[in-house]
Amino acid sequence: AATGIGAFTTLFYRPELDGVGFTTPKRVSTGLGLPIVAEFKANSDAGEVPVTVNTVVTSIVGYGQIALFGFGLLVVVLCLLHSDLRTAFLENPFYGLAKLTGMFFGN
Repeated sequence: AATGIGAFTTLFYRPELDGVGFTTPKRVSTGLGLPIVAEFKANSDAGEVPVTVNTVVTSIVGYGQIALFGFGLLVVVLCLLHSDLRTAFLENPFYGLAKLTGMFFGN
């Protein structure tokens, strides 16, 4: 599941495209060089922001940053408190992660 979320995020998250687009139908027509055949008016009373792939991915990235920061903070605090965990991380970070996992899910 984590690999799928990570792949989805890396494929579709483009911060450089935030705020890029056409603001008025006239700008669409001039920008594309095509006439406007029909136009849909948005319901301004609803006040809802349309959900796009970019807004979903931006939310996922934000939650991922919070989770990664929390996990990093947890590792630092536990390394300060447990000398054997600190030694394991200094020997090999993967061994340190395995030892950390064993602290929570092991015997």
